[in-house]
Amino acid sequence: MLFLVFVIGLNYWPRYMPIYFWSDYRGDEIQKDLEIIRDLGVNSLRIFLLTKVFMDQGCNVNEEALNLLKDFMNKCHRYGLRIYLTLLVGHMSGMNFDITGKSIYDEESIACIEKFAYQLASRIKDHPALEAYVLSNEITVYEKPPSREKYRHFLKRLYNAIRKADSIHKITSGSGLFYPWHVGAEPETEAGIMDYLAPHMYNYDYDIMRHSLAYIFKLKHSISMEKPVIYEEIGYSSHQYGDHGQFLFLRAITYSILANGAQGLMIWCFSDFNREELSPYNDHPHELGFGIIRYDGTPKSAANIVKEITILDKEYRLSEYKAREDPIGILVPKYMYKDIPFVNMIIEKVDEDATIKILQQSFTMLKMAGYNPIVVNEDNFDKKGIKALIIPSIPLLKASTWRKLLELVENGLTLYYSAAISLKEPHHAPTHLWRELFGVEPVQIPGYIMQPSNDIIIELNGDKIIIPGLKDQPKYTVHIGVKVRPIDAEVIAENNNEPLILRKKIGLGEAILVTKPIEYQLIEIINVNTMYKPYELYRHLLSHKIKPMNLNNPVIEVINVFKGSDELMYLINHSYSEARIDDIEGEPIIIHGARKNREYIIEPRGVTIIAKT
Repeated sequence: MLFLVFVIGLNYWPRYMPIYFWSDYRGDEIQKDLEIIRDLGVNSLRIFLLTKVFMDQGCNVNEEALNLLKDFMNKCHRYGLRIYLTLLVGHMSGMNFDITGKSIYDEESIACIEKFAYQLASRIKDHPALEAYVLSNEITVYEKPPSREKYRHFLKRLYNAIRKADSIHKITSGSGLFYPWHVGAEPETEAGIMDYLAPHMYNYDYDIMRHSLAYIFKLKHSISMEKPVIYEEIGYSSHQYGDHGQFLFLRAITYSILANGAQGLMIWCFSDFNREELSPYNDHPHELGFGIIRYDGTPKSAANIVKEITILDKEYRLSEYKAREDPIGILVPKYMYKDIPFVNMIIEKVDEDATIKILQQSFTMLKMAGYNPIVVNEDNFDKKGIKALIIPSIPLLKASTWRKLLELVENGLTLYYSAAISLKEPHHAPTHLWRELFGVEPVQIPGYIMQPSNDIIIELNGDKIIIPGLKDQPKYTVHIGVKVRPIDAEVIAENNNEPLILRKKIGLGEAILVTKPIEYQLIEIINVNTMYKPYELYRHLLSHKIKPMNLNNPVIEVINVFKGSDELMYLINHSYSEARIDDIEGEPIIIHGARKNREYIIEPRGVTIIAKT
């Protein structure tokens, strides 16, 4: 169920009255907004129905509100806008608005919402502006699911109610995929129900590169479910970082999202608001400033990004280009998306924040090393045709996963594992195939908990890589490494006279064991990826198997996309400083910066796109 156009959209509330406008509907003001949106070149809007306005006490559609919705959609249709209709609000901008008066996961509530959704879809399905249904806005923020099964049941009931009324239009959840903090709202669960996935992200981090590339990790994780993906919400408020900060963030991340395989994106949001007296804005004043248009209708600099992308899309039809990916996978552990018997609280025990940051860190290192990796999980890693697999500081995998990994290594896989034991749940072994897979045996003192590591100095092929130790009390759950004795493994690096990196060749492949949780140690160090260059470790250990792109500036993400014989190269500067890259062939179609022969000087968070010959 692919999208016919590349989705370049905005999340929309009117400038004059956010959230409550359905009770104060002003067609002339909406018309003014739509004229501004037309001039931006946007093709899609995500709009929101305040449930208490659209659903009466009998769970029926309010006819007066429905007529307003039809009028709004008629106006949008005249401007060629496709509507992503969000049914349940629910949560919005730091405030919850009641839906049914009780838990939405209660059977009575589900029956009520089901009735409403079916009626609404029946009445609106034939409107020419309708593109897709979005079940909710961040429903797991409104109310966390009591279990993964109850959340799945809730989604299925609502999906089926709409699908019964409308067999054509696409449906997604609107949850934002806020995993692992909200059980069920992960790509693995939702992909089994929804027609497409729609992540939201508002990320905060110690490291500039990881902060930016974490958005792409979430995108790649969603894409790995083999469903179309639209990044449904991204953005920051000008009241947080100023108009220029908002512009810089959005410039790099929008192009990176497009280049990495999304079928579109929607910025949060269309406009600022001048209604500080209203809830939730009185409590959360930063919510007044997320727009790319000011409340007086004048554009911020971020609006120019949208205009630029829409012009590019008209000429090049971006959705028809596909990115070239390297056959390197990063493994998402099963405890992040499935309940495991007697380990059903494992996410809490190993600290979900630590696990997701570790995965993001590994992804960042691969990107900065010159690779374009994919994301896999414990259920599909053997079906993706990968030649190398990274398991970064993950404390628990299933025994069957390890057995399958051994078989893949025998058949040619390069496996990298940095061993980790979580001190929240140390009563586990990182693996049971120490000897068969890694050629070692563990030699730790039983029950003794080692202290977190100090600085690790790795020397490989004459290069020195420093992994800084944890100097202060860590924010995340402490992960520690293991002590091992090599049996038939080759020691390729030591730390304090103990084996640090070992390699065992098995059949056609190899297994690499790192005895310290290196990726974990990196997640709390400020700007660690540019200061210490840990990505060089991956280049050293993987380049003999898969050749990385020969980058001379690791803060620039290089993505090659193809449409038949046509090729575009994206050069995306994820840093907030000017960055240079040279030896680039082809003719530029967009330059944020300057060109000197085959060298490009790219502005902070700037992008250059090259048409390759």
